[in-house]
Amino acid sequence: MDRDFSTYIRAARRRKGWSQLRLGREAELDDSMISRVELGNREPTVAEFTRIEMALRGTFRIFIEKSLRNPQKRHRACARV
Repeated sequence: MDRDFSTYIRAARRRKGWSQLRLGREAELDDSMISRVELGNREPTVAEFTRIEMALRGTFRIFIEKSLRNPQKRHRACARV
């Protein structure tokens, strides 16, 4: 998984003041999976990505928009969508 994406998940979670356990509960996913995603050791499936996205209330749209503004990251951001 792209390090920027993993970092963004962690930052979005922390902005909400949530632990990995809380994000896991909100997304109905195991907190150990959230940890592996944040560390970049695991890529979420589309279903998992959607659950995380819904739990964080659409913050990935902002991440993707910012990534698309940076030409060096454009290819990686498009590949993630």
